[in-house]
Amino acid sequence: MKYHISYESVRELKNKQKTMDLSKIWLLVPKTFLQQFDTATKNTHTSRSEAIRYAMQLTYKEIKQRKTHIPKTQPPTIPQPNITPTTPN
Repeated sequence: MKYHISYESVRELKNKQKTMDLSKIWLLVPKTFLQQFDTATKNTHTSRSEAIRYAMQLTYKEIKQRKTHIPKTQPPTIPQPNITPTTPN
């Protein structure tokens, strides 16, 4: 499956939506995280949507790359949280 990041304007995308198979998603994130995300991507992307599409593309590539490096005979390892046992006082 191929993914493509489009840096076209929203108007151009809406015109293309009739021929492209696009989906809209809704995300619920903490306001402070969204503010930090907007600040971090302000000078690199023309819109929040483009920044999110780019982040999704990077995530997809990273996951795909990880899957190609894991031997098929070995199950993927799931990172476990670092929990230190404590003794009651």
